[in-house]
Amino acid sequence: MQDGVHQYTLTATDIAGNISTGTGSVTIDTTGPELTQQIDPSNQILTGNMISNVQPTFSGKTEPGVRLTISIADNTYNVIVDDTGRWSFTVPMALENKIWDYQITATDLAGNQTTLKEQIVINHQESVANIPVTGGLNISTDSGIVGDKITNFKKISFTGITEPGATINLVIADKNYTGKADEQGNWIVYVEEELQDGTYDYIVTATGSAGTTGVFNSYVTVDTCQPNANVALASGSDSGVKGDCITNITLPVLTGNTEPNTLVQINIGGVDYETISDNYGQWSVTIKSPLKEGDNIYTILVKDAAGNSSNATGILKIDTTSPSLSGIKFGDGFDDRCTNTYTPTIIGWGEAGATVDIIIGSRKHSVIVPDNRQWQFKVPKGFIAEGNKVQYITFVETDVAGNKTEQKIKFQFITEKPIINADISHSTDTDIIGDKITSNTKPILEGTVINTAQKPEQIAKAKVSVYIDGKEYNNISVDKNGHWTFQLPQELSTGNTYNYTVSVTDFVGNKNTFESYITISALSCSLDAESITGQGTNVETSNKTPTLSGTAHANSDLTVYLNNKQYTVKASVDGGWFFKITEPLGDGKYDYKVIEKTTDGKTNTFNGYFIIDTKAPTNLTVEVEDSALGNATIANRPDLTLKGKTEALALVTIAVGGITYQTKADTQGNWSYTFDKNAFIINQPYNYTVTASDAAGNKISVNGVFRVDTITVAANIDTNSNSGDKNDNITNVATPTINGETAAGAKVTLVIGGKNYTTTANSDGKWAITVDSLKDNTYNYIVTAEIDGKKNYASGSVVIDTATITPTAELDESSDTGIKHDNITNNSTPILTGQAEAGSTIKLTINGSIYTDIADAHGNWSIKITYPLWEGVNEYTLQAEDKAGNFSDILTGHIILDSKLDVPTATLVESDNSGDQSDNITNISMPSLTGLAEPGATVTIKISDHIYSTIANTDGTWTVQVTNPLNEGVNHYEVEVQDNAGNTKNITGDIVLDTTKPTLTDVKIADQIASEHDNITVQDNPVFTGKVDDITATVSICFGEGNEKHLVTVGDDGHWRYQHNSPFTLGEHQFTVEVSDKAGNTSSSTYDFEVISPEQVPVPLDEQRLPVEIEGAALSGAQVELLIDNELYSTQVDSTGKWNILTNSYTPGKYDYELKITHPSGETITDKGKVDITNKPLAIDNHHESLINTSAKVDDSAFIHSALEDVYINHQEQE
Repeated sequence: MQDGVHQYTLTATDIAGNISTGTGSVTIDTTGPELTQQIDPSNQILTGNMISNVQPTFSGKTEPGVRLTISIADNTYNVIVDDTGRWSFTVPMALENKIWDYQITATDLAGNQTTLKEQIVINHQESVANIPVTGGLNISTDSGIVGDKITNFKKISFTGITEPGATINLVIADKNYTGKADEQGNWIVYVEEELQDGTYDYIVTATGSAGTTGVFNSYVTVDTCQPNANVALASGSDSGVKGDCITNITLPVLTGNTEPNTLVQINIGGVDYETISDNYGQWSVTIKSPLKEGDNIYTILVKDAAGNSSNATGILKIDTTSPSLSGIKFGDGFDDRCTNTYTPTIIGWGEAGATVDIIIGSRKHSVIVPDNRQWQFKVPKGFIAEGNKVQYITFVETDVAGNKTEQKIKFQFITEKPIINADISHSTDTDIIGDKITSNTKPILEGTVINTAQKPEQIAKAKVSVYIDGKEYNNISVDKNGHWTFQLPQELSTGNTYNYTVSVTDFVGNKNTFESYITISALSCSLDAESITGQGTNVETSNKTPTLSGTAHANSDLTVYLNNKQYTVKASVDGGWFFKITEPLGDGKYDYKVIEKTTDGKTNTFNGYFIIDTKAPTNLTVEVEDSALGNATIANRPDLTLKGKTEALALVTIAVGGITYQTKADTQGNWSYTFDKNAFIINQPYNYTVTASDAAGNKISVNGVFRVDTITVAANIDTNSNSGDKNDNITNVATPTINGETAAGAKVTLVIGGKNYTTTANSDGKWAITVDSLKDNTYNYIVTAEIDGKKNYASGSVVIDTATITPTAELDESSDTGIKHDNITNNSTPILTGQAEAGSTIKLTINGSIYTDIADAHGNWSIKITYPLWEGVNEYTLQAEDKAGNFSDILTGHIILDSKLDVPTATLVESDNSGDQSDNITNISMPSLTGLAEPGATVTIKISDHIYSTIANTDGTWTVQVTNPLNEGVNHYEVEVQDNAGNTKNITGDIVLDTTKPTLTDVKIADQIASEHDNITVQDNPVFTGKVDDITATVSICFGEGNEKHLVTVGDDGHWRYQHNSPFTLGEHQFTVEVSDKAGNTSSSTYDFEVISPEQVPVPLDEQRLPVEIEGAALSGAQVELLIDNELYSTQVDSTGKWNILTNSYTPGKYDYELKITHPSGETITDKGKVDITNKPLAIDNHHESLINTSAKVDDSAFIHSALEDVYINHQEQE
């Protein structure tokens, strides 16, 4: 295809013929990008490609977006290209005088490249002179390697030699510095300003006395940056997790990155290593002396050419031990490696941080082992094919160092349901066997669990439950044959039928049920106990006239049908009955029937049988099994067996050595009994009697003698193979040696782990066998020693345990005060608990003290620390040694003892503490409390029956907003602080809520001229007084808006007074009194007052005794008498009906009066009351004049009363 954009179309057709399409484009670009370059004009170009500066600058143009690199002086640099394609680059290091090759490469997005190769000549002339001049860094400011033109001084100085007395001018960083050569021509110039890191060209010009000059130019590099001091494992040495400084390579390669050409010194494992970083700053060191297992501390020192240095310390961990991988099983199954689900959860133990790969067929899943070391994996659906009986699963654990442990484990899947049946046991089925009817009120239920997919030992792990009569009975055991039995613990009522359900749950959780019923009959019959002569069943006897007995309903009548005869029997009051057969019966089976008629007329029937057997067994043989050749009474093995033949199912009793042993003949009459191998002393004869007894008790006996003639044999785990406790037969040796003693030359056979091993005892009878490698498990073994037909046995067991489990540790709940599981406590003698391998010995070392404990059967351990911990961090180590002598990894941890807690503080926040900031009195009903406590502590505040809590900040400050309004008045609060260790401190206090404003009363000027002239005074600096209802309040007075407020002292009675400190002018003024209580509640009032001259003082009202003129109306000629203030005045009504009385002078006020008007006819009208005399003028009230001519008494009275209701002083001044 040609360069350019090409369109394409994709078409997809499925098997059904459906078609879908898609379009797109692809760009073909095979042409390298455009690229130009030049020696930038900013260089000091001498000619062509020759320049005099030591750090050349290049520039040019290419396509935007390309990647541009420049390679020069063994370094390659990336160059930034701008949006227009332009670029520029200055070499960051000084180049020496010579021809330098350089290469510029541009790479576009398609990978096409354009490369330009050129040369540049550096010709840096350090001295051009008519007079000689030399120069360079002063040695006092030339750090690192002297003379390399690199320093870490920011303020530098230069020195050199020139013509004596010459003037020196130094130009650097665009600034001039001067100096003068001494008599020997030595000169020194100080650069007074600090130079930043970088390379600086400088020129030194020396001017002699004759005006001649000499020029010296060079450069200096200022480098004050400390070089990086980092260490890492090289990729090929960093096994496992990358970058974690853990490896299983004992001779690793260390690497790092710092400044180019820098000295790197490393000490690790007691060995010093040194190298120089390359031009890119990369360095590497190969460790020559193998590092130890565990932590290896290293130190690194890096020193650059300028003398700057850095150092660091770190840890490199060597871990070559394969991680532990143990305890793998189904977490949700009923058995370790069997389950009934195809999506089980698999659990196991591993090394914390390691990765466990679970490989099932072609599928793989990975899990990370958590800190508690127990990992789990839920198998997704489809990983294991349903229907599989067996699945092999591979587990590969890789720790962080890359070490691996692999196990391939067989898992079994059992989904078939077990089959279960049940019935009344023959021993408690009192009627016809199998008819589900019995008179036993506490019958035994029994049955069998069957599952062809399971082994007998697996069937024996099943559990049965029985549900009957409203009760459930669980955890009924099953034996290896699947048989189970259960006797009901509570009696069932007679005459009732009970349905029951029997359920079985097998060892992997498969379930099944069986349902049936039992009928409890009140009528029963069997051979009486006195008639049972044998030890078989209750239906056989040798008694020819046996007695039948049983139960029935009280006082019922019974008829017994036996041998073609019938007999009547009466049941007792408790239902018991018996019947003695008086006629002797011959041997044989006898069926009988019992018919009951109860007192209430009901009929019940019971059928049964018994057997008469008076004949003893006809034969009984006894012999020693595997007897010695030529002597049938000698056994060549200690566990001798007697055997023989007798009547089928007969009970065989063996009496020997004062001990009785029993067995039973099978259905063919064969019997045998094997004695314990330690039952008899070797080569001592023993007399015996063997008796066979049939079910009816008839017996036959045989006497005899036997002797055991064999060799001895002993077997034990060799002490060198029995690690840990030498007596517990638990070892971490996977190939243990089992040894012992027997007869010299005897053949010894050891059977263990499904394998047979043989050897021959030496001349001393000693023997030893080392077995092949055994996996961790418990192994039973049998040792057989045999010589000349004599044989003996020894048995034992050994536990192979090569795995270790790192114990866990944490503070016991009773000691874990405060926040749980944070390893912080205030208990100085806490209890540590944890998990370990059952039976292992736990060793705890803390603060130099050692404590031990034994993990119990569940792996739990507990240690009480008896020596008090230190305040602060207490480091500890923990290690477990199991019974096999395996030592676990050492667990490190710490306990922080924090038993101290400072007393907290609490107060109102400043913005909510209204009024006085120090008194906790506020008018804010929902204020905020604040204070100090231990950082991170829990602060709980209880106030007004409400509880608030918060966590103290990192600086210890805390604040809580009260969200439920406080009560007016005193609110008691309690602050409790509990730190992370559980230490608590309490403080209490009160917040006073006061929202009532203080009240001002009796505010006035004390120097006012009279009470009727409020706040008028002739004093130009009067005294102001008043009263406030809160004596703790603050009172201020202010004259005029915006003027200064003057504080006023309040007395114990609430009164206050204030006298102004400067006089007031004549005229009206205004003052404001403000009062604020401690809660900040404020009230204020504004008042007017007037300052007048003494000449302006009015006469007091109580001195204005002016005459009072009273006018009225009545009938002409009537006589008027007026009594006021005990003074009597009289006049006569004129012809117009009016009257007038001028009284003496009165002060304003209310006076009692009595008015009497006497008409010419002699009739009188009287009226009494009060008259209010004021100093306000009012015209005479004439609105009742229409009543003048009336003679009505009431009207006159009303008129008079109305007229006297308001009587006014006529304002006529006295002369």
